[in-house]
Amino acid sequence: MSLRSVRLVLIATVALLLAPSVASASWTVTPTPNAQGPRTFLSGVACSSANSCFAVGVVDFGTVTPINNSAPVIEHWDGKSWQMMPTPDTVGGLTGISCPRPNVCFAVGGPNELWDGTSWSIQSRVPPQGATEDVSCSGLLACTAVGLRSVNGSLFTYAERWNGSWQVQSTPSPAGADASNLYGVSCPLKRTCTAVGQSTTPAHVTSPLLERWFGGVDSWGRQAAPQPDGAESVSLGDVSCPHGTRVCVVVGSSTPSQGQSSVMAARRTGLGSWSSFPLTTLPGSSLSTVDCPVVRFCQATGTWLNSLIAERFDGTSWHAEGIPTNGLTDLALADISCPSRFFCMAVGRGPVGQFGTFGTLAAKWTP
Repeated sequence: MSLRSVRLVLIATVALLLAPSVASASWTVTPTPNAQGPRTFLSGVACSSANSCFAVGVVDFGTVTPINNSAPVIEHWDGKSWQMMPTPDTVGGLTGISCPRPNVCFAVGGPNELWDGTSWSIQSRVPPQGATEDVSCSGLLACTAVGLRSVNGSLFTYAERWNGSWQVQSTPSPAGADASNLYGVSCPLKRTCTAVGQSTTPAHVTSPLLERWFGGVDSWGRQAAPQPDGAESVSLGDVSCPHGTRVCVVVGSSTPSQGQSSVMAARRTGLGSWSSFPLTTLPGSSLSTVDCPVVRFCQATGTWLNSLIAERFDGTSWHAEGIPTNGLTDLALADISCPSRFFCMAVGRGPVGQFGTFGTLAAKWTP
């Protein structure tokens, strides 16, 4: 059998595995408004219930002038539809959002913004030394944002901490790597945060990166990261630690020395080691985001070939699910929020109109 035939058989087999989930219509795409501009996308979402979600992102005007070429986007889901919200800043984008209370949200990015239940306002902030990717709040005075910073052409990990004001924290980066980035962070307790990402060597070898913040000593330290057997390169896209627990789940992708990347997930309890989960092998796939509202339920989303995929953990095993996209390709989901095990909302981007343009995308999951 030729390699092309093997590939077609594999795609058909996986399609059959995903078909029941698609037929059950657990995942549905919810229409979202777009700002005026050729490229608009959503990069973060936080839901306090099935009737209230805030999503943030950026509209890229696509101009060649580097100044004022993007603006923040904020949208709200009221249980029936998405509406655009006014934002006080007109420059830069928003990358992540976390809501420690239903009427209080922290959004980070170019400007850091605060929702007080009535309106959004710009937060005072020390001069940022890096770019944030994600934020997690365990309380009104306990938020952590992570990302990367550039120094002399190399990229290093970056973190900021909110305890009434935003302050830059020192984070470790692997020696010998020329690019290290933290993509996701989860703070289940006031004095504990876990952040994940990847580091890349000059030889283009990608390794999983996992760091943990201990509030008692106010310090970040590198932790042993999960690495599936036979994987040459591993990237961790996101982490979720259910509130008030010492359990964490990470997701991402692993790539063997010969072959394509495939989805991966692992779990840690307390200070123990990471245990990898068996997942359906989908060559060319990766998981970029995960949320676990309770210990025995998680929902993760990512991409497979040109389509969107989801992996749901029911407390015992993971189940691959399809997300209906009406034949569209070049889609991506950047974040997911599950306020309970009965509702999840994922956001990202999808193609709109002519080639090279894209708009906001949201997908809702209910059992």
